[in-house]
Amino acid sequence: MAAAQVLFACAVRPTTQQVTGGLDTARIAQAIRCEMRDAYITLLIGALSLDRDKYNMAVAASLSRDHLARFMPPDSATLSKDDIAKAKAKNESKVFRDFFTSGYKNLHDKEKQLKQVVETYSKVFIFYKYVFDMTQTDNLGGSVDLLSVFTRGTLTSPIDASFEGKRRAKREFVQKDRVDELLTNLPTIRQCNKFRAELAGGEPLPNGAYPIAGKLNLIEIVRSFITSNQSGNLIGQISEADLFTQRDKVPVPSMNETLVFTTTLHAGISPKLELGKRLSGTDVKGSTLTATTERVDIHTLTLVMQLPPTEGGLTVAEARSKAEQQEYERQVEAGVRELQRVDDSNYRDRKSKVLELITGE
Repeated sequence: MAAAQVLFACAVRPTTQQVTGGLDTARIAQAIRCEMRDAYITLLIGALSLDRDKYNMAVAASLSRDHLARFMPPDSATLSKDDIAKAKAKNESKVFRDFFTSGYKNLHDKEKQLKQVVETYSKVFIFYKYVFDMTQTDNLGGSVDLLSVFTRGTLTSPIDASFEGKRRAKREFVQKDRVDELLTNLPTIRQCNKFRAELAGGEPLPNGAYPIAGKLNLIEIVRSFITSNQSGNLIGQISEADLFTQRDKVPVPSMNETLVFTTTLHAGISPKLELGKRLSGTDVKGSTLTATTERVDIHTLTLVMQLPPTEGGLTVAEARSKAEQQEYERQVEAGVRELQRVDDSNYRDRKSKVLELITGE
């Protein structure tokens, strides 16, 4: 019944609000950006906690949603609810800004992996392309059966008519973020916190009747992008013609993901009227009315995550390998120098003893 009420409602053009309970395209896009933000924060916290180092885990805890949500400004008792929400957003922005500016440099990082991860992936550009394609088709049909009674029989005369109307609306737009800006931008934080509060602490439902308005599991896409960069020599999209010359070009590590959601809603009504037969003359025997409407929404979300061109023409994995090899060579050279120092010291000691024996001094 709810679907029928929505679909039969008169509207000049289809909109997302008609089937999402009020979510317009701007709110849907904002929810997706907020989920992307949460995905990067979750993976960052996981990276800081991986080695179970107490200091790093304390830093990870300071970036967590639970910790940030508990913050209250000193004068909260005199502030309105909106002012408290603004103060929470300012604090969250400052926490992440301080971390990306200098805080990450103090991490305990024996393998020099954490700093590389923060410096590399805080600069990731994220592009979102949205296409909302909505079509509504309305069909109205009716028929009347006339029955004529004669002395020698009856004549049935069916009369019918139908109407079909179709309305379509298509909206496209593109947004972009950079990870460090996504995590520190004050208006974005306020909107994400507001959206989270409206859900009463819950999350959008996955695999709902209107999937793009729900949870999209973006964390899996982000994790795949990072993993492919860290160890898979990701270079982004190239044409076949570029394959033979790609080695001479500076790679731009990127990944594209296209999500397509199709939602079809159908509703209809078909009342029928039958009347008793007259003994003579012409009268209406019966009539039917058919009204159906169908709403088809095809929504496409294209995500592109891209790193800036790498220095020295190396992929992220190649740069990591080169840095590790250089560190290994530095350690070997330091060991060789130490052995040489020990040998030189031993040589001087042996030379001194030989001179003592020769000179008797």
